[in-house]
Order: sequence, then C-alpha cells, then structure tokens
Amino acid sequence: MTRWLLGRAAYAALLVWLVATLVFVLAEVATSPPTTEDAEGQEHLLACLLHTGADGPTLTRYVDLLCTGGLGAHSWRPPDCRPVVDLLRAHLPPTLLLGGLSLLLAWPIALGVGAWQALRSGSRADAVTTTVAVSLHAVPGFLVALGLQLLARPLGLPLTTTLHRAPIELLLPVLSLAVVMATGWIRPVRTAVVEALALPHVEAARARGLPEAHVLRRHVLPHALRPIVVLIGLSAPRFVAGSVIIEKIFAWPGMGRLLAESAANGDAPTLIMGAVLVAACVAAGDLLATAAAAALDPREVPA
Repeated sequence: MTRWLLGRAAYAALLVWLVATLVFVLAEVATSPPTTEDAEGQEHLLACLLHTGADGPTLTRYVDLLCTGGLGAHSWRPPDCRPVVDLLRAHLPPTLLLGGLSLLLAWPIALGVGAWQALRSGSRADAVTTTVAVSLHAVPGFLVALGLQLLARPLGLPLTTTLHRAPIELLLPVLSLAVVMATGWIRPVRTAVVEALALPHVEAARARGLPEAHVLRRHVLPHALRPIVVLIGLSAPRFVAGSVIIEKIFAWPGMGRLLAESAANGDAPTLIMGAVLVAACVAAGDLLATAAAAALDPREVPA
C-alpha cells in the first residue's frame, strides 16, 4: 500500500512539474515584462519591477519557479506590481468558499437522486430523471447562472455579490455551481448503486429479510461512494480556479476571475503561479480520491 501511494505521489509531482514547465515556456514566448518610454523614446522596465528579477536570465527564473513555486514573483500589474502571493491570498478564500459550499450542496443531491433512480431502475421516473439530469449538465454554466438570475429577479434576490458577501448573496453563485457539479455526478452514482444492488452479498442480505435501509447503508452505500469520491477529487480545480464564467456573472472576486484577467493582461507571473496551484490541486485531489477509493475497497489497490 505504501509503495503504491509513493508511486502515485511521484506521478502527481511529475504532473505539476510538466504543467509548470509548459506554462513557463508559453509565457516566455507570448509575454514580456511591461515597460515605459522615457523622453528619448528608450524603453525601460517598470519602476515597480526593478530589482524583482523580472528581466533576469530565463534559466534563473525557471530554476526559481521550480524551487519556490513562483511564490516570490511580482505581478506585472502597474502601478504597484504587487507580489503574486498577495493576489492569491486575496482571491483564493472567496473561491474556496464558493467551491466548498457548492460541494456540500452538490454531493448529497447527486447521491440521493442517483440512489433514488437506481432503486427505480428501468421505470419511467428513472428515464425522466436521467433525461433532466443529462440535459441540465449539457447546458453551459453561464446559461444556468443566467437562468437562476431570471428566476430570482422577481423574488428580489441579489443578482451579484459585494465585497462583504452577505449570506443571501452567496445563494445564486453557490446554487449555479452546485447544479453544474451535481448533474454530472448523478449518472455515475446511479450506475454504481445499480451494480451494488446486483452484488451477491447484497442480494443475500435482502433475502435474509434485513431492512432495506440497513442494506442500503451497510452494503450499497460504500460501493456507491467510490465513484463520487473520485469525481470530487477530479473536481479539485474548482476549489482553486473556480468557475470563470460564474464568477464573472456574479462579480465574484475569486481565482477564476483573477486568472482570466491575468491572461487577458499578459500578467505572466500571476498566470504561471495560478497554473501551478491548479495543477498541484488536481494532483492532490487525484491522490486523495484514489487513496479514499482504495480505503473504501482495498481491491482497488494493485497487488
């Protein structure tokens, strides 16, 4: 087990290194530090970037990225060129709040609806619910957000968020992201529960006359949790990068909005650091999800 986890951790580290290198190379090709012109028409590095190493040798900056993860870099945003870590510190908490609340709402919905469908597999209600879930999941996130805004307008609910974010202002962005996540998880949960219901030990438990709630809780639920644990792990980027479209629509000051603005403004240090953070989150989410799935079913661990 330990050797297997170490192998997965090494794979995760390799993934983060590849992403960091790729984004660094792309930034080197597509961007350059901002400059200003003096009275003689000569270009000079922005004053706020002097002594930050922004114009240093490429190899030096690449080594610094690998050694520090870009935590010491400064953004290329005039006039103050704030440290990237300060920008992340300001924008990451709102995204973690949005993603965390959305997850707490989405996974019980997916688990409950998926299990309800599985218990009625093949029925008209199952077919209708599957159609609705697949249709909602196929709808782009911005349409879900706009649709919720249209429904909320007559109720007088706030359509955008403010800096202080009162609890009622979190409702629409959280619900929008939760709908996007839950509708994508319902079908895998349904499939897992249908498979679990057909397992010999589950059929034997039912044949012994055990209460249905007991059978579902002790024998079916652990099997059904595996796919949703893996899906939650794969959804890890939402907890760091957020949802760019949803954050834009609701004026949410999160990481998705920060990275989109950095890409549009050519702010390479912030974009690189954000990409490294997202890659690390993906790798960690995959590692934790795989370990959790293995804990739920040790047969998931290769011999």
